[in-house]
Amino acid sequence: KMWFDEPRDYRAPRLAEPRSVYQFSTLYLVSFSWLLYRITSLYPQALQGPLDIVGCLALSLITIYGWAYAVFGKGLLKQVNDPSSNYEGTLLPSSEAYQMQAQLYLTGNIVINSLACLFLPFAWTLAIRGTEWWTRVQELHPNQGAFLGVSILVAILGDTSGNLLLRLQQLKVTTSVRALVVMGILSNVVFLLAPEITFNSIYMGGISEVGFYWE
Repeated sequence: KMWFDEPRDYRAPRLAEPRSVYQFSTLYLVSFSWLLYRITSLYPQALQGPLDIVGCLALSLITIYGWAYAVFGKGLLKQVNDPSSNYEGTLLPSSEAYQMQAQLYLTGNIVINSLACLFLPFAWTLAIRGTEWWTRVQELHPNQGAFLGVSILVAILGDTSGNLLLRLQQLKVTTSVRALVVMGILSNVVFLLAPEITFNSIYMGGISEVGFYWE
């Protein structure tokens, strides 16, 4: 609903204003939900193969776009507000306070999508080598499926928490944009580290950090 109801704020590039953040977040959520579903035994065999490539392409495009456009947007925002740049695009100049807020949002996107890109090697390996490889990995490392499942799930929770924090800011529950972005980044980092701490400290094995790619 917020995808359509939220007006576009042309004082900021995409990923630095609420409407495009909600739009991007929806695509992010769908792609990571697909990956989570894909690693389970519930995923239909008929959907494996070519659809895996489509899913990986979508996941790759979304996460890489989220990182690359945020980097581009930081420079674009400066250009829009530089009188000597002769900018002629659709974005509008804004106050220094608003520029700082938009830059913080873009920085948060760079960090969060850098973390999201860590899942791309696994997704592509699964798409290329298929279910037979993934089954063999789980036989050799009994906790690998649970470990990766929790890791992907917390990436989804990190995305959801970022949306929640943005909504709270819009509702004036919190007024500090800096605190909002820092909390969003920290929640994603904590969520990403949680499976590492849990499986390495409690289960003491049954997972492989990198070696399973060559199983």
